[in-house]
Amino acid sequence: MRIPSLDGLRGVSILLVLLAHLAGTRHAPNLAWIHSVGDVGNLGVRVFFVVSGFLMTLLLERERDSRGRISMSAFLKRRATRILPAFGAYLCAIAVLSAAGCLALRRGDLLASATFTMNYHIPRSWYVGHLWSLSVEAQFYVGWALVSILAGRSRMRLVAIAALVFAPASRVAIYVFAPHWRWIISEALPTIIDPLAAGSLLATLQPRLARHATYLRFLRSTATGVALPVIVLALNATTPHIAFSYPAGETLMNLVIALGIHRAITCPATAAARFLNAKAFAGMGAISYSLYLWQQLFLDRESAAATAAFPVNVALAIGMALLSYRYVERPALAFGRRFGRTEHRASTHGGRTDLRAYVAVG
Repeated sequence: MRIPSLDGLRGVSILLVLLAHLAGTRHAPNLAWIHSVGDVGNLGVRVFFVVSGFLMTLLLERERDSRGRISMSAFLKRRATRILPAFGAYLCAIAVLSAAGCLALRRGDLLASATFTMNYHIPRSWYVGHLWSLSVEAQFYVGWALVSILAGRSRMRLVAIAALVFAPASRVAIYVFAPHWRWIISEALPTIIDPLAAGSLLATLQPRLARHATYLRFLRSTATGVALPVIVLALNATTPHIAFSYPAGETLMNLVIALGIHRAITCPATAAARFLNAKAFAGMGAISYSLYLWQQLFLDRESAAATAAFPVNVALAIGMALLSYRYVERPALAFGRRFGRTEHRASTHGGRTDLRAYVAVG
């Protein structure tokens, strides 16, 4: 069962990334206005991270409920089935184009991509630069699953809170005490784990929050629905002011995004939820992973190629994403679901688990 609004949230996120990368490409419309609210591309990635933290924690808890434990190997197999096929197809295409002389890669680009260490690899070429966020997520998946196994359900909330405190502290510490390492701030996992932790904290608190009538009234109010996106955009506009954003602003923005996600999934009758569940945004969210991968090849403001000029670049990015989703992602997801059902039957003994609160992804 899919959680309402999450595909729409992914759709909004990838749209923000597309707008940020489209700006400045040849023949593109004037998008200078988007800079008034800060870097919307990074905001889109931040929303992706909060959603990922939320979903990963739910998936881990679903496995704990259904099996009585978390299998690290089974979890990693499912994540690999979800991530690697589309990622591998893109990376192979980039390698082939580089070998043919159609684009230039920097030394170590392919190795950093293949090992999910792009967030520690500088300098890097444009065509693989966006893979830093995929590297962060892959590192988080492994680390968070291991922590969940070791800490157990009861301590995961404390771990998430600790991560929310540690991330801003690490940003400030690196900036002040290790200026030669400032380039890793907001890409190295310790400095960017707070959006993932905010989503995870929401997942651990969700059952308790659902029992508080006062909180639910606040969440459902029209004023809250208007205020949340305004606050997020205002905080995003402050990110260049690192004296505020590093120690407090970014973490606060992550928590407000998590609150907005909770409103979207628990209040499906609101105008915002209906907007997110519209076919256009839900459809864009469904292909968001492939679209995030392939848009980088075409939305290149430094390229003079016809394939990087508007509107051809947008059409090609969407077209390649649709092909990737149809012929790579969907078959891999179907295989992953069959694998999961087979493994579940082999490892359970007839117990029933209510999974209606969870989402089946990957």
